[in-house]
Amino acid sequence: MDKFFTLFFDHQGNFQWSSIAACISFLVLLAQAAQFIYQQGRLKENKKLDIWIELRTASLKQVKESIRILLEHTTVTLSTENLIIYRQNQYNLFINLNSNNDYYSQVIDKMNEYLEEYDKYIKGDVENFDFNIILDLTKLYVRYENKEIDIITNYKMNK
Repeated sequence: MDKFFTLFFDHQGNFQWSSIAACISFLVLLAQAAQFIYQQGRLKENKKLDIWIELRTASLKQVKESIRILLEHTTVTLSTENLIIYRQNQYNLFINLNSNNDYYSQVIDKMNEYLEEYDKYIKGDVENFDFNIILDLTKLYVRYENKEIDIITNYKMNK
């Protein structure tokens, strides 16, 4: 312990204030290093959060665009062949990050119901197209979108 205190005195026994400044500078350096390490960890965490939010938002936009395309093309005319191709590729259109959004599968099911109803209408199996399906689909999409926004907001708040 005696040797530690010799750091504060010169060879003639005079107290050296510069040694106190050196100790304080060393402590500040340690604190800054700890802060830098902490900030790097937070940056990585925020980057992951940003990517997660970006993917969920992209998925939300993709579902919305798919519904828009579906409604737009079927109202113009969607041939039976194109309808079959669309239905086969429908699940491949979405990034399925929405396992904790209950409305996701309901929207997909309602889209399939719409396609089936439209298929019957094109083939002439039914006289009138049931436009209530479009209303139900848009209502489900709004619920789905609101739930996604809640999930994203809650995730951001908890991080």
